[in-house]
Amino acid sequence: LKIELCFIMFTLFSVCYASESLFPEGHLKPFGFHRPPTVLLDEFTLENAPKPAEFYENYFKAMKPAIFRGGLVNTDVFKHWTNDYLKEHYGDLEMRVLRLDEKKHDGMLAPLGEKYYGRDTIRHFVDHFQSEESNSYMVSELPAQMYKEFPVLPSIGACGEFTRNFIEINIWWNKGGSSSLLHEDSYNQLNCQLIGSKQWKLAEPQYTKWVYEQDEYGKAADGGASLFDPMAVDLIKYPDIVKVPWTNVTLHAGDCIFFPKRYYHQVNSLGNNSLSVVIQFGVDNDKENSVDQSFEDNTLDVSDCLESTDYKTPRLLNEFDVMWKWYGEGYMNFGQTSFVHARENLLMELNKCDGKCNFKEFQTICEHRANWWCNSTRVFNSLDTNKDGLITTDEGNTATWDQLRVYVKEISDFESINSVFLEATLIPRTNVEHFLHMALGKAENLKRETWLKVYQRLRGTSFMGDRIFTRLVGSSEINEVRSESIT
Repeated sequence: LKIELCFIMFTLFSVCYASESLFPEGHLKPFGFHRPPTVLLDEFTLENAPKPAEFYENYFKAMKPAIFRGGLVNTDVFKHWTNDYLKEHYGDLEMRVLRLDEKKHDGMLAPLGEKYYGRDTIRHFVDHFQSEESNSYMVSELPAQMYKEFPVLPSIGACGEFTRNFIEINIWWNKGGSSSLLHEDSYNQLNCQLIGSKQWKLAEPQYTKWVYEQDEYGKAADGGASLFDPMAVDLIKYPDIVKVPWTNVTLHAGDCIFFPKRYYHQVNSLGNNSLSVVIQFGVDNDKENSVDQSFEDNTLDVSDCLESTDYKTPRLLNEFDVMWKWYGEGYMNFGQTSFVHARENLLMELNKCDGKCNFKEFQTICEHRANWWCNSTRVFNSLDTNKDGLITTDEGNTATWDQLRVYVKEISDFESINSVFLEATLIPRTNVEHFLHMALGKAENLKRETWLKVYQRLRGTSFMGDRIFTRLVGSSEINEVRSESIT
């Protein structure tokens, strides 16, 4: 009996061992378990960090990430930006918020902030985001009111062409425990960790064919993401992942990382509080828009870099112009295109009428788009600098940032996630109409307060319920209406 029992145990062990050995190393484990990290990154402090021209040649142009250890440790923002400080000084400013865990939700596809879905005030966010029941994290444009405190590392901010090409400034803030997909972005980024820590797993763009990237999502400033689950990679379904060399880096508070556009990265927030600020930037002549942005004849304009330039002290963000600024309320520009790309698009449109378009010819730009708000008259009047009734290639080439902002805003798709009206896409219109007809049928008059209570049964907010009632009665001053007058 003992011999038979031993034989059975040996057989079971052999089967289990054989079954495990059938799977590739790292199967159903987090990305990176398929092989040890082998790609090392250069690391700097403020004392030995490269000047802008050297940074451009060796990192930006070469598409090579770099780490700036402790780059913000001795700055005021590092000392001041705590939860309580941000709540006290910027509490009324609004930020875009998303679900922290896509698999956990209460039937709504976006978290509810203080007043809107997908939008929260810093004050309300700070009070709630670390609670156990919270499923909200902040990914938003950084309001321009906060620029005056945020420092820019000298490698991109001391002088030179980079300082004229800050595209967008973003903030990421969560309670930790979040994980991104392996993805790439369409703009170069300097990502600075201010609170907490993050693990970064990076892979070079040359391995695109092995990372199973799906079609690009979102707008021009978003990049493609891989299909596999980064926390449990199915190496049977995605076998080429085992071929991908990778880098493992942990950023701590005060550290910054530069990574070029199209460089794959998968990020895990550690601890229970993680806040980072991201500067998206480029160069004047975006020849680096090609898949291989390393080309021999391109150089960085550093004509304003002098012997007296301070290459050790970060400058504050409010000293620079930023293509897309946001002020903590209203429609957000998150994910907009750079003005380099916008100008290229404009010139392409002008070429359709041989570089000289009258209003009727130019009007087709809006007519060919589905944007109901596209105001071709406003765009034309803005770009027709000499007011001769024509927009020429010369005017396109010399269009200012203000003119390009008008152009891009008018022709761009409306993104509900960037507005306070996201709720309109979350609650089906048919449900709203059904509840409205029910309310109208119960009384001769419908009061605003009654409708708000009815609408909130749909998980709607007071803001949107109030807006719906106002649209129905035609005035925010009217609080009661005869039911039969609503058709």
